[in-house]
Amino acid sequence: MNGSARVSWTPLKVLAGLAIVGALYFARQVLIPVAVALLVSLLLGPVVQGLERLRIPRVPAVLIVVALALALLGWMGFVVTSQVSDLAGQLPQYKDRIRVKAASIGEPLGGVLGKAYDALQDIGKPDPSGAAKAPPVPVRIVETPPTPWEVISYLLSSVIRTLGAFVLVTILVAFLLVFHADLRDRAVLLFGVHRINITTQTINEAATSVSGYLLTQSAVNLVFGLMIGTTLAVLGVPSFVLWGCLAAVLRFIPYVGPWIGFAPPFLLTLAVYDGWSRPLAFASVVVCLELAIANVVEPVFYGKRAGLSPLALIIAAVFWTWLWGNSGLLLAVPLTVCLEVLGRHVPSLGFLSTMLARQTVVEPHVRFYQRLLAMRSTDASALVEAHRRRASVLEVCDELLLPALVLAEQDFQRGALEPDGHAAVLQGMEQVLEDLEEEPVAPAKPSIRLCCLPAAGRGDELACRMLALALADLKIGLDIVAAAAMTSEKVERVERLPADLACISALNSAGRLQAWHLHKRLRRRLPDLPLLACTWGAGEDPDGLALWLQGDSRVRTVHRLSEARREIEQLIPEVRLRRQAASAT
Repeated sequence: MNGSARVSWTPLKVLAGLAIVGALYFARQVLIPVAVALLVSLLLGPVVQGLERLRIPRVPAVLIVVALALALLGWMGFVVTSQVSDLAGQLPQYKDRIRVKAASIGEPLGGVLGKAYDALQDIGKPDPSGAAKAPPVPVRIVETPPTPWEVISYLLSSVIRTLGAFVLVTILVAFLLVFHADLRDRAVLLFGVHRINITTQTINEAATSVSGYLLTQSAVNLVFGLMIGTTLAVLGVPSFVLWGCLAAVLRFIPYVGPWIGFAPPFLLTLAVYDGWSRPLAFASVVVCLELAIANVVEPVFYGKRAGLSPLALIIAAVFWTWLWGNSGLLLAVPLTVCLEVLGRHVPSLGFLSTMLARQTVVEPHVRFYQRLLAMRSTDASALVEAHRRRASVLEVCDELLLPALVLAEQDFQRGALEPDGHAAVLQGMEQVLEDLEEEPVAPAKPSIRLCCLPAAGRGDELACRMLALALADLKIGLDIVAAAAMTSEKVERVERLPADLACISALNSAGRLQAWHLHKRLRRRLPDLPLLACTWGAGEDPDGLALWLQGDSRVRTVHRLSEARREIEQLIPEVRLRRQAASAT
């Protein structure tokens, strides 16, 4: 029933996802200003809160911050516009210098690029061999020039569209900052009061993560733009303010943005100066800055704030650019951070956090099990060695090896793991155990005899070997019976030692059923023998085996190696007293 429900819901989820993507695409003219306003409000929110701490009311604080932001944008627009107009007037005088430098590039390459440059120059010249040929009939497409009214209409529509979007974003930012508390209350009502905890955590973490990311990256990009502009000013490159602003803005685009902003001023540097020293000096400064920011500043300051993997950043940039164009490219990282936080707190959207988060959620024993499945024994051993450097052998077996072995047995029992794969996992596990067993153990005279009995298969026997490693420092003589032995042979082995304590190892349901039969046979022959039923990885419900053993007061049930060691340490004094009493009689 549950399986059919999952199958029936899968197409609906796919259709819902496609519908959301379609809505984002077709409603982009409305959603882009809203998204920009939301992100700007998150950027300015901490500034407004700082003014509120100075006893300034909310509305005046918002007005002050918005006014200052508009003044800063207006000043930057005026400076950039004037710089662009100055640059447009200076470019024609660099035309000849660019041609000379382009021609000089071809000379060191053996004349190949020079010939190509000459060929490009000959384009459009008459062919001397074609004098006898009939001249081709020229075909000319004459376009009707636009009327003055059409030009004015186009300019007015562009200005009105841009100005309208700017005014709309400004109004939305102001209202989002003023009514932020009311919006949070409405979000709680929208998602339900019974989920108020999840909703509050999601809103707070999204606001904190995105605000911290935007503030930190804005500060980093501002310093980057100042450094670029200062370098160009020192080199004497015209319009250095324009290039500094362009470098700061384009650096919001992940990975490729800094290099897009680097190209125009570098080409202009080539045009301004005859030699190569200053252009190469500028390129060296940009490369050093980018390497320092990418490898030192970003990981320390906002690499962890964003919480996104590098692959997720690239995919997000491609997706949002396809969806919303250039605006989506600039908004890609903040919007993706919001999606990752949403997936972290909403269970039905957990796949978003899995795909986008920087930190992998794969537990160490799952990673180790995957290496064994892939037959990458070297990688599996490396994981064990890394874990061994910060943990004891008992912790390595209890946290890494035994849980991976339990997963393999569960997969094999339900048919998800083929016999060949199961055998490969067991073989890899055995190799790892052999490496751990080679570690020197201080010799000690056994004080008690422990017989470990695998209930069913080879996996149960490997669990017994892990138990032997966990008990290596105790004065215990431990004997492991082969898993292939019959139940009667196992009981005879316990009786023949003789064993002071017996341990039954079972990994899965089939092994626990065999453990129950083995327990009954042992009780018939050895009614007073202390028993330890190790139902590895079973948790609090070991498939009913604990209920089966409730009537036997001489049996203790454990699920982990640490629990087994603790129980055995508690049984050692009791076993010694029994042996002394038996020897006295």
